[in-house]
Amino acid sequence: MSTPGIQARGLRAGYGRHRILDGVDIDISAGKVTTIIGPNGSGKSTLLRSLSRTLPADGTLHIAGRDVQRMPRRELARIIGMLPQTPVAPDGIIVADLVSRGRHPHQSWLKQWSTQDERHVAQALELTRITDLAGRPVASLSGGQRQRVWISMVLAQQTPHVLLDEPTTYLDLAHAIDVLQLVGRLRDELARTIVMVLHDLNLAIRFSDELIVMRDGLIVRHGPPAEVISPPLLAEVFGLTALVVPDPVTGGPLIIPR
Repeated sequence: MSTPGIQARGLRAGYGRHRILDGVDIDISAGKVTTIIGPNGSGKSTLLRSLSRTLPADGTLHIAGRDVQRMPRRELARIIGMLPQTPVAPDGIIVADLVSRGRHPHQSWLKQWSTQDERHVAQALELTRITDLAGRPVASLSGGQRQRVWISMVLAQQTPHVLLDEPTTYLDLAHAIDVLQLVGRLRDELARTIVMVLHDLNLAIRFSDELIVMRDGLIVRHGPPAEVISPPLLAEVFGLTALVVPDPVTGGPLIIPR
């Protein structure tokens, strides 16, 4: 039997009276990288926020087989970590202190900062290769470095499920690939279940095990990139006329706009 990942049934969510998701059903595989793609306004970030419960949603939601709809937030934060699209760091905070905030769900009045917390923060810094930046102000870092700091904070949270909303935003191609290679290491070395939103279709294809394609708050297709990406789908969902050819590096689909 496969390990359960994230399962939602009848998920409904929106902002005020404007409903974005209207009855979404989804099964996300454990231990894989799943990327949500779709045109602007299709509901990608809304779905991600609903899965993390940072946005209230109706319906049923199970993570690793557990019903999380009524789970206390601190307990939920021990099984799923969320990195929003535009996180904001407090003024003057240094890298180590920001990453340390990922340990908050594991602490209480009775259980304060411990050597175990220190170890998890050090491991997160090492995994993202920013140990040498630990004492620097976050504001002094480049975009790629800051993104690694935020990912480190989520890793320090030590959750088996990690949600990333546009982790390559504002990054040039080299730094974007660097971050996505890190995502692959989280899957391969730490067996994390990763769900992320990306706008770059070819990067999503190359660095994902599965794709979720959204349009108008609905899931149009879900599966491995080779089974999902096709010229008719690109035309239907994105209004894009393109060829789909084998990627010379991976052998997977490669989109070439026409």
